[in-house]
Amino acid sequence: HWEDLDEDISVAGLLTGKPSGESQSSFNKWLKSRAKH
Repeated sequence: HWEDLDEDISVAGLLTGKPSGESQSSFNKWLKSRAKH
């Protein structure tokens, strides 16, 4: 589940204050998917 791993990494990156551009994009998609539920 590479997508799940990528999402976990992006969340971890934001928590540590070091999000990459790609992780930020993935995190935004994750937030949107969670907001729908």
